[in-house]
Amino acid sequence: MIYWPEFAENGKETVLVKHLMSHTSGVAGWQEPITQEQVYDTKLSTERLATQAPWWEPGTTSGYHGQNMGHLLGELVHRVSGKSLTKFVQTEIAEPLGADVQIGALEKDWPRIADMIPPVPRPGAHDLEPGSIPYKVLANPPVIATTANTGPWRLAEMGAINGHSNAQGLAKALHVISNHGKTVHNKQFLKQETIDLIFQTQAEGKGLVLGLPIRIGIGFGINTDGRSLGAAPFMPNGNVTYWGGYGGSICIMDTENNVTFTYVMNKMGNGTLGNERTAEHVVTSYRALAKMGIVKGEIPLIAKII
Repeated sequence: MIYWPEFAENGKETVLVKHLMSHTSGVAGWQEPITQEQVYDTKLSTERLATQAPWWEPGTTSGYHGQNMGHLLGELVHRVSGKSLTKFVQTEIAEPLGADVQIGALEKDWPRIADMIPPVPRPGAHDLEPGSIPYKVLANPPVIATTANTGPWRLAEMGAINGHSNAQGLAKALHVISNHGKTVHNKQFLKQETIDLIFQTQAEGKGLVLGLPIRIGIGFGINTDGRSLGAAPFMPNGNVTYWGGYGGSICIMDTENNVTFTYVMNKMGNGTLGNERTAEHVVTSYRALAKMGIVKGEIPLIAKII
């Protein structure tokens, strides 16, 4: 990778930018034990990722880069733009689009943050085989929802897991995808060719971390022909791209109908790519939009969430 030469060692010489952006790089987490405090140290934890070997051949399959995606992309952004990921999101996305979105959170905004309420885990949900890829991704360090309520978490730069926003802020940041690169004021913000890149399939099938069948493009999951491969069975049909978060939050960019749907919560449910509550919100919203004549085509059904 010419942007980040130090990354190209221990079998990572073939890793491309598209692999980092599609969870197919093979570097889905930290190989050696790492503490939460060390993850906060972006320089230290990112340098560790640069030295380790991939867990599978890059580009051959996907595995959710659950906690370290922001470290990888953040270093790439810094090498290309000279800005930290936090600064880049602020100056290139939040400010131009008027979107209330931050990586981490400024201390002056802490009174606006709702504390996360962890979900009641399903039986067996966290029974991970020690040493397995899911274990290394989700338990090194352990994912503890209430850690997000602490000062050190909010002050850190962890683009995969400590972005701060609300549903409106996310919709403002992401609506240019649904609107083919244009803002609500019809200003071209992204090229159509950039939007098209999202829909280029990079991996398809069961991911190595979550075990859910999914099709992944550049940066997001995609549902281009009415089948989301089971990871999010409530997804609308058409040219749709989406992603979800731990607890049930989700964003959907529907380029077919120019609709952006975002849902966030602080009272978390189970699931990373949606749950029953997510499905109800999506389907109810789409039914309402269909009655208003805003969306056309088949309305998704509320399906059982794995």
